[in-house]
Amino acid sequence: DEQGKHHHQKQGGKGKRKPQNQAPLPQQQKQKYPIDPNTQQSSVSDMTLTTAPSSSLCTSDTFDFTSKAHPDSNAKFRAENWVMTPLGPGQIRRYRIERYSNPEFIRTGKIVYEIRLEFGTAFMLEENLRLLSETAHGRKKVYKDLKVLDVVRLWSGVYVNDAIIQFALDHLKAQIDESIYIYSTYFYQRIAVSGKKQDLWESIQKWTKNVDLKTKHLLVVPIVDELHWSFVIVHIPSSTMYHFDSGKRFKRHSQKTIFSRIERYLQMILKTTTKFNGRPLQVPQQNNVSDCGLYMMEMMERALRAYPSFDFGHVKKDWFPHEVVSKKRIELRRLLYDLQKSETHTPKPTMIKI
Repeated sequence: DEQGKHHHQKQGGKGKRKPQNQAPLPQQQKQKYPIDPNTQQSSVSDMTLTTAPSSSLCTSDTFDFTSKAHPDSNAKFRAENWVMTPLGPGQIRRYRIERYSNPEFIRTGKIVYEIRLEFGTAFMLEENLRLLSETAHGRKKVYKDLKVLDVVRLWSGVYVNDAIIQFALDHLKAQIDESIYIYSTYFYQRIAVSGKKQDLWESIQKWTKNVDLKTKHLLVVPIVDELHWSFVIVHIPSSTMYHFDSGKRFKRHSQKTIFSRIERYLQMILKTTTKFNGRPLQVPQQNNVSDCGLYMMEMMERALRAYPSFDFGHVKKDWFPHEVVSKKRIELRRLLYDLQKSETHTPKPTMIKI
């Protein structure tokens, strides 16, 4: 049809006309990966890759990593794992499967991990990573029983573990009155075990065999459960238990259960039938999910250092500002540095006030 052919040439010209108002195709992005320290070569050749959509990013909020039916069961590491990278220690934040234009990787893809470093973020393949706990660097002792694995938890936004808390408690013990006794971070877990009273007694009587509890006015019990820290101070003269919890909205710690367990222990260890009254306090509340241990230490230090003049009845939610706690990590790192330095030059480290 000559008329149709002429009309087609008039509309299309020599070639097909480019469609109008069509969104441009996404630009492919070049990414280079860190040098592998073993081979001194890039772990991935300089290939072009297309960033996967955000929906493919796997985070602990998106998937249950403990499930056997995890969609990326081939991933070697999981979110929140601590790993050793060519740039130093880091924590896995999330991971994704990258699809490359190179035909060799079109079908299988590569798992790329987003890693939070102390001063930034890196993206690496798993051949560049090792679990920090399996490396000599991770197990290296920094001060007494503290290891690199523990010290990295003083990074901003990271949940502090029992080793860091015990380090702070040991420092605090040298600054408080002799009438105060602080239990270790493991103590509450032992009395939380259900069972017969006799079994409980046999498991805990050794904890204070060298301590005369009858001479103590305050007993301090740190509590870690459900990835949350709080603590109880028992005022022996008034038979009162005070619970300090900076994360009440999380509902991780049942005050009724805590008071019941500690009262049962006190009645056994003090050989008394006295009832201990439980009193929850209105204390400053944390504004994130990671600083509960730091809030606990700040409250504990303020209460114990001020005793016996400290008044439990004056504790309120505006006891101290949040900015005080935000500086706690820096203060603990400075304390650790000072203790390391003093231990190098003197037989015994000098206790530095926080």
